[in-house]
Amino acid sequence: MEQAELEKQQSLLQEKLQPWHPDGPTISKNKKRKLKKKQQIERKKVAGLLPGASGVSFMYQPEEDSSEQDGVGESHGGAVPDAGGEGTPDVEEEDVESTQEKVAGILNFLKSTQEVYFYDDVFMLDHMKTLLLLRDTEGLTRALEVFPEHCGMPPDYARVISAFFSYWITRVLPEKNTE
Repeated sequence: MEQAELEKQQSLLQEKLQPWHPDGPTISKNKKRKLKKKQQIERKKVAGLLPGASGVSFMYQPEEDSSEQDGVGESHGGAVPDAGGEGTPDVEEEDVESTQEKVAGILNFLKSTQEVYFYDDVFMLDHMKTLLLLRDTEGLTRALEVFPEHCGMPPDYARVISAFFSYWITRVLPEKNTE
């Protein structure tokens, strides 16, 4: 195997040392660069220095039997990949578990934050609907003034909802009062 490697390197050197013929085909700089990179990769493969491709999955994969963290599971499915016998598996397992605990904590925090904002928005919308059904235009106007400040929705959504209730205050309710 080493003999083949030496022959290959010698042939590559011969190719490099050959004089450039002006009548020969011209190669663009980009092609030369790519060819050089390809040759480097081939040399590394032959020497065994090029590591193989390793796939890493970044997809969230919850475990079904995890009751501690409300459905937040470990991303590796319970198996710690071996690094080819290198390193200590105990340290790797501890790192993975520590990282997963941090991820679970962050996900729980985000979930609870989302629930709080969702609850607040639903409460405010229900309150404004009740004021609308009671035809309390003054109370609804006050609620609409503070709605954008306390709303957890995107500003565009809050504007649409405010416009909807404003329309009812200015157009629909006055017409019903005159009937």
